[in-house]
Amino acid sequence: MTLLNEYENSFHITKADLEILLILLNPIAPHITEEINELQKFDKPICQKPWPIYDESKTINEEYELVIQVNGKVRGREMVSSNISEDEMKDIALTNESVSRYLEGNKIIKIITVPNKLVNIVVK
Repeated sequence: MTLLNEYENSFHITKADLEILLILLNPIAPHITEEINELQKFDKPICQKPWPIYDESKTINEEYELVIQVNGKVRGREMVSSNISEDEMKDIALTNESVSRYLEGNKIIKIITVPNKLVNIVVK
């Protein structure tokens, strides 16, 4: 779906882009994709073409949404870099404005971190 949205937003779609779309759609709609392939005069049938190769480095997110919980309840969210350490995650969680009001007057017993996901602050 993301690929189709990119094609709709671009002003020009190359023949190679159309060929990739047809190859990806072929398992779902084989007859129509083979017909379009033939109408576009591509060199061979789609069933004989290799599956497109992807670049794994483009699948890695540079940022993620850090969920901050107090006693298991979500109290804040923050967009952070995907390469921060656990200590940095804890610092961000403790300095978050929406979380700080739940920490006032309470004693922090434990801080649990799940890398690239969440920080849970247990208070009493």
